[in-house]
Amino acid sequence: MAINMLKSNTISKSAPLLAAFALLISGMLACGDLAPEPADEFIDLTMGKADGATLRSMSLTLAAGATKRYRVKATGFKAALAQTSAPVQATLSAKHYSYDLAGSAGVAPTVEAKADGTVRNWTLRVVNLDASPLSGMVTVTALSAPATTPELGIVSDIDKTVLPKHTNGDPLPAPYPGVTALYQRLERGADGAGQLGDMYYVTARTPDRLSGIAAWMAQSGLPPGPIDTGVSTLPWTAQAEKVKDISAIFDANPKQSFVLFGDSSHRDPEVYREVIQKYGARVKAALIHKVNNPNPARLTGLHLVQSYAEAAALLYGKGILGQQEARTLMQVARAEGLSITDAEIDALLAAQTPPTPPTPPTTQPFHGNTSSKTFHAPACRYYHCSNCSVSFSTRDAAIAAGYHPCGVCKP
Repeated sequence: MAINMLKSNTISKSAPLLAAFALLISGMLACGDLAPEPADEFIDLTMGKADGATLRSMSLTLAAGATKRYRVKATGFKAALAQTSAPVQATLSAKHYSYDLAGSAGVAPTVEAKADGTVRNWTLRVVNLDASPLSGMVTVTALSAPATTPELGIVSDIDKTVLPKHTNGDPLPAPYPGVTALYQRLERGADGAGQLGDMYYVTARTPDRLSGIAAWMAQSGLPPGPIDTGVSTLPWTAQAEKVKDISAIFDANPKQSFVLFGDSSHRDPEVYREVIQKYGARVKAALIHKVNNPNPARLTGLHLVQSYAEAAALLYGKGILGQQEARTLMQVARAEGLSITDAEIDALLAAQTPPTPPTPPTTQPFHGNTSSKTFHAPACRYYHCSNCSVSFSTRDAAIAAGYHPCGVCKP
């Protein structure tokens, strides 16, 4: 009895809410936001379905002023009407809840719902605007979302690459100046909106020596990422293990390119040379942080950097960073303790800036007016003036001879 009373009270208190909800739903149905229009035929253009196909053509006959509706299931599609009888005026349009796409009107109307990767149920409408009947074919073609380029991946060692040398038992020091900002930029992109998940750490540390490292990374602001540990710190064992771990990352992301970061203290140069030999152009850059004086023969195909300011400049030269981005990252490294002047920043960036190619000579010489000391390009209306008796093979040659560019053709 008590249970029945409880139910009665619950219903009584809920009645006004249920009534309001019913009114809301009925209102939304009336204006078409939740209720799709009734359709005469169903077209499934999604892949992997029993009736899925990338293109459908349907014959169509419409009386004067009549409408034909199709339900189209697709991530995107383009529909077109081709008339087979005396052409009449018609329209094509498409609707999905709040999306209402007005296509073209005429004897061959079209409408397009751009693909964005989300499957939707569209209502495709064909309307005969004429006083005569319409006969023809409606063709609906599936559209695919544009392919996206995977974000750049980053593979980094830990010790002496991001974590400076320290005494065991002491608190872990701050990362090298500039490395956190550089990794964050590579992980997040120029606009800071990139997705996480492209950062990988590969270390020779065995699992028992990893205590506190993940917490230190998070506290330091380094991008999060999985840490592949080693099985031994012996260089010849660690090298093979690192190559194996990095290969697994590359193989799991076959369309992704990577930047590699290591240091010169142990076997990172040998590891990265093996990775480059195996994966070639997918390695956009391999940077080795200089912490000793390695044999240059170990660095073939790699880039030895003294600091992460130099690393930023080098990545600018590779087209991975913009010049202003690189400059900002270099200034961050300075703010974090790196000794570097504005002149040194300028010099590092200048060393990575490609020279401006020379202006190729024109196929015809410039003509110079010996009276006005003006020179003209071949297309200029004054090119064949009465006093244009001097020729110059290049613009620079004309200026060097004391002539100035024409104000009309502006050579």
